Amino acid sequence: MANKLHKILFMNNPLDYLWYKLYKVQKSFAGKSMAFVLLINSLTLTVLLLGNIPKWVILFLIAGLFIINHYEKHEVIAKVLKKYRCESRKSRIIGNIIVTVYIILSFIAPLIIAKFKNGYIFID
Repeated sequence: MANKLHKILFMNNPLDYLWYKLYKVQKSFAGKSMAFVLLINSLTLTVLLLGNIPKWVILFLIAGLFIINHYEKHEVIAKVLKKYRCESRKSRIIGNIIVTVYIILSFIAPLIIAKFKNGYIFID
């Protein structure tokens, strides 16, 4: 049971998979692209939950820098590429669709929220 839980938590890391898919598209900007998408999602969730963007939002930027740094380490790159290199064609296609939809929704969600907030999202 513990081995299965470990596999679920650490072997199927969604951040690794997102980075891998972005790496396949653009090798040099994968970590930065992923951090940017996660920042947009963090800000969107913050506005949804709190109604505005607080001043402590700088913590999201710091977390983004840690993500970029983590995924630019050669051993991390090699580990993630090795983990997904034997991905089947069917899994690759489904993964591409899921990641594409995720990224599109990441950019559409803030626009929808801004529309319902009369185009006004403020920093408190």
